[in-house]
Amino acid sequence: MRNASTNTQRRRRTNVRALVTPSPVGVVMVIVVLTFLLGEDYLADIALIYVVLSFIAVMMLCRIYINLYQRNQRKKEEASHDR
Repeated sequence: MRNASTNTQRRRRTNVRALVTPSPVGVVMVIVVLTFLLGEDYLADIALIYVVLSFIAVMMLCRIYINLYQRNQRKKEEASHDR
């Protein structure tokens, strides 16, 4: 019974985090809605810049992770060959 209670509490915490933490998609959607409501065209440019920067950041993180993974694989292979 105790595990079920703990799992429920974890799910609640996760749901609250999901609501509180702004996602990039949500931020862009808010900026787009503000663009139409306020009639300010520059906000659409800001939304596009935000999307492009987010995309570049994800690509950089993926590249870093891939490089680290490949480096670890090479170390493992070298260690297995040394035995």
